[in-house]
This record gives sequence, structure tokens and C-alpha cells, in this order.
Amino acid sequence: MSDIYDELEEIKKRHEIEKHNELKEEYQVDPSCLKCYNTDEIEIGDWFKRFWKIFQKVILEAM
Repeated sequence: MSDIYDELEEIKKRHEIEKHNELKEEYQVDPSCLKCYNTDEIEIGDWFKRFWKIFQKVILEAM
């Protein structure tokens, strides 16, 4: 499991350096980057909120 963590940390590190520090046109993509994908701008619809409540109940019952 630490292998996966180490790989993801390397992706995060490369992305930060290449995209945000060196401002390269081609860079390591990191879908978890909050600078690139700001979650404050995402509107969560009522349908998703209802789905999420149901999903959480199902997961808790399965545990």
C-alpha cells in the first residue's frame, strides 16, 4: 500500500513543481490538485445530496 502512496506523492510533487512553480506548458497532471480544481466553485445539487445520504446509510449498514 505504501507503494501506491509513494507514487501518488511523487505525482503531487511533480505537478506542483512543473505546473505551479516552473509554469511549464506540459506538466504532470494531478486530479487532486485544489489549485487546479477548486472545490469552492462546485455547486452540489439536491439530487446529489439525497444520493449521498442514501449512500452513507448503505455503507454504514454494510459495515
